[in-house]
Amino acid sequence: MSEIATTEASIEVRKKLMRLSGAGAALRNRKMKDVGEKLGEVLERFRDPASPQRRILEKEYCQLTGSHPQMVSDAMRLALQRWSKEAWINLVETELGRMSILDDPFSTPNVVGFDSSALILGGCIPMPAMLSMLVPLMVRTPVLVKCSRHDTVTPGLVAEIIAEVDPQLGECVAVTQFSSEDQVATEALLRAPCVVATGSNDTIKSITNFLSPRQRFVGYGFRFSIAVLESEALRTGPRIEEAARKLAVDIALWDQLGCLSPLAVYVVGPAVEHVDELATALGEALTKAQERWPRTVVTADVAARIQEQRSDAEMRGAGRGRTRLIASSGTDWTVVREADATFRPAPMHRFIRIHPVESPTELYSALKPLSPGLAAVAIPGFSSNFVELSTLLSQLGASRLCLPGRMHSPPMDWHHDNLGVLRPLARFSDIER
Repeated sequence: MSEIATTEASIEVRKKLMRLSGAGAALRNRKMKDVGEKLGEVLERFRDPASPQRRILEKEYCQLTGSHPQMVSDAMRLALQRWSKEAWINLVETELGRMSILDDPFSTPNVVGFDSSALILGGCIPMPAMLSMLVPLMVRTPVLVKCSRHDTVTPGLVAEIIAEVDPQLGECVAVTQFSSEDQVATEALLRAPCVVATGSNDTIKSITNFLSPRQRFVGYGFRFSIAVLESEALRTGPRIEEAARKLAVDIALWDQLGCLSPLAVYVVGPAVEHVDELATALGEALTKAQERWPRTVVTADVAARIQEQRSDAEMRGAGRGRTRLIASSGTDWTVVREADATFRPAPMHRFIRIHPVESPTELYSALKPLSPGLAAVAIPGFSSNFVELSTLLSQLGASRLCLPGRMHSPPMDWHHDNLGVLRPLARFSDIER
């Protein structure tokens, strides 16, 4: 970006932050119950497949990313199943307090927002972006949103819905887009009293270098998910086929580009033959998933990484090795039946590894180095060691345990990154009478 363009971007950011700060005065005078109800209406409009913005979103998102329309439509429907106005109100009351008393000036604690906030989006999936935009408004903080380069569609359409539902709330949202290499505009954005960012660990770390201790910063770095199955629970063909079918849904939707997409499956127990059977069944399930939801066409670099990891698996499986490669003729999907629990590079884009582990203790040892990035774990409810495994996974930092096939359908109030949804962006004032 040229020096003139960089200067123009930074000026735009400063102007928008100043305007938002002014709009925030009126927002802070709004009743929280009123704000919560209006944002619930925004959510309902967003989740309605027939709403104009939802139709535009799905169409333009597919054009931008090359994603298959059926995949985007089904993935959004699944993700928003439990995201209703009622769920939103429940979230608010769980984290901040009952709506009936939030506006009582003598209630304690009082919930206070900030003059303005900056939201830096780094993902490529619409739902987290939408929710991230509603959260600061709920604590009566105006928000300036910087679009992710992977999704420049969602923020503008969410802002449009907000403005239609409540024009005053619409004045408290602004959207901007500029290159991440534009240092001047980035520094201007990071002057907001409250900064929320999603991105790689390096991105989160670099942002902290520009912030002062007086600013509130909430950073969401790299996260990944896995599945954990017990070999004993896979002792019958129908169980294996069911597990494979559900895992294929988790792997195929969004092409593994979200933090809730599993990158590996761990099969706990001594029955090695079940690992082989699951790998075969998962290959068949991914073939069917490809028929319904064709994978997004990948770049030459991504295809090369997939082929590199396929070749590595074939070499390790040569001779008498237990590593086995099951893959489509192209790069549409890949299953690697690993010989041990060693975590290896995951090219994503429907590339899954299945690891055998002898016991829960071995599983813990294998995952311990990875625990800072662990998000969700799919684990069947029929597991005989469910309590032991769920306790172990919680100790490793997994913030969500769910059934296979449900990884992309989280409740609104799940503790992403082991944090709350609203509380990290709120200030609380305790009143002693």
